[in-house]
Amino acid sequence: MGSKQSTKSEPTHLTTSEPPKATDKVDETTKPMECPICFDMKNDVTALQHVEGGSSDAIASHRACGDCQLQLIATNQKCPWCRDEVMWKEVFGFLDGLKGDIHVAASPDELAKLMADWQVYEMTRGKADVLRFARDLIEDPSVGTLLDKAIATNATWLRDSSGFWSRFHAMCVSDEVVPKGGKKGPAAARLEKAVECALKNYERDAGGSPHGGGAMYAQVTTALLCARSSGLDSSLLVRICRRVGTCLARRWGGNDISENCPADYVVSTSNLIWGEAKKDPVLTTFFPAHIEDVSS
Repeated sequence: MGSKQSTKSEPTHLTTSEPPKATDKVDETTKPMECPICFDMKNDVTALQHVEGGSSDAIASHRACGDCQLQLIATNQKCPWCRDEVMWKEVFGFLDGLKGDIHVAASPDELAKLMADWQVYEMTRGKADVLRFARDLIEDPSVGTLLDKAIATNATWLRDSSGFWSRFHAMCVSDEVVPKGGKKGPAAARLEKAVECALKNYERDAGGSPHGGGAMYAQVTTALLCARSSGLDSSLLVRICRRVGTCLARRWGGNDISENCPADYVVSTSNLIWGEAKKDPVLTTFFPAHIEDVSS
């Protein structure tokens, strides 16, 4: 250890470094180990859990201390040695927290927050994390039971969290996520029914008020922006946005929807959904002064 460095190297510079020997069996929970990234002796040096799994012997030596793992997480780095995707514990912490929020959310604002939380997650994580998370949530038995009850009772909270369910439904339709049973399996079919239930509820009363109607459009456009930011398929979400936007403009034209549907959401998605600003009924009905803000 006489060559131990006093300062930490950036993880991204270590793609060609040799990891420690996998045969060096050490109790990671009690004995200090040298982190192969920063070369400090730490008590929290653990193996990086790889998304694709692989031979446990082959990847057991791919380790990092807690501080270096935080640096890797901050830039969504792959394993410094084999370049495979790494399954960060924070992903599953977020997943567990979001599952809990789904079960306890009651008010429209709480339900809308599900989409806001997902937006932050999808726009800051890598594609592998996003798709793995989505599949885990889609297949979760407790979430499935909750959705089944909501569909059976035509619960209005599905409408208030429609962007969230639409986002995962779109992943299934495009085969980006293939849950157990495939497209025709119970998990995928449940999502399709939940989204259709939410849309039919919306089309009955357009959200119950101008602000409620605007909130629904903001939800589904946020789902669309998430898909675009991840480079994932957005064709189904475009169709959902058109369906919601047409209903919104028809029912609440002449009213103010900006409290829950800011103009910048409408402007930023106008071309994606409608092709051009002048064909966008939401923009032309509620925000005509912003038509020129839409880039051609």
